[in-house]
Amino acid sequence: SALPRFEQADVRAILRALRRSARESLDGPRLATTAKRSRRRTDAIVARLVDLGAARQGVDGGVTLADDRADAADDPVEDLAFRAVELQDRRRRVDRTRVDMVRAYAEASGCRRRVLLNYFGELLDEPCGNCDRCRAGAGVRKPEETAAAFALNDRVVHRTFGPGMVAGLEGDRLTVLFDDSGYRTLDVAAVAEEGLLAPDR
Repeated sequence: SALPRFEQADVRAILRALRRSARESLDGPRLATTAKRSRRRTDAIVARLVDLGAARQGVDGGVTLADDRADAADDPVEDLAFRAVELQDRRRRVDRTRVDMVRAYAEASGCRRRVLLNYFGELLDEPCGNCDRCRAGAGVRKPEETAAAFALNDRVVHRTFGPGMVAGLEGDRLTVLFDDSGYRTLDVAAVAEEGLLAPDR
């Protein structure tokens, strides 16, 4: 299911609950109850706090503040709450684009194995001959030569989406996995004419 959305106030509530526990490990249900937040939202916040190095989660699921956050002042907590929300929002954007990639696979007009391998950063020179599209005769053509100046797995920078990696090349389409905004399928001609991508050096 989709990642839950949360606000800075939710993060502050979790941090307060962890601080009040005086370094005692709180499991997910107790932490959610203490912070008066849903379990799903609490788990998402804990995951982002762990990503940011502000909390630790043991193998038993118990959560504690990282040592250097136990007596944090209000300003660092505000900064941490902002960064946790920002990180969650970024992950939600990337997740939404993954759904688009599944849709592209389902709606592929050519070899589905090629689409799948492109998603994982590999090229398939010939149609597989085994997928439903190939068996129906739609995937048997060789891939069109792309006019893109970039190769699969090249690091690139887009002036709007920022840095990313070329994840797929097929005919007049170029798919890039951007670090902050997920997968985007771009028209090769538009990329060339408008100078949308540059190598990330």
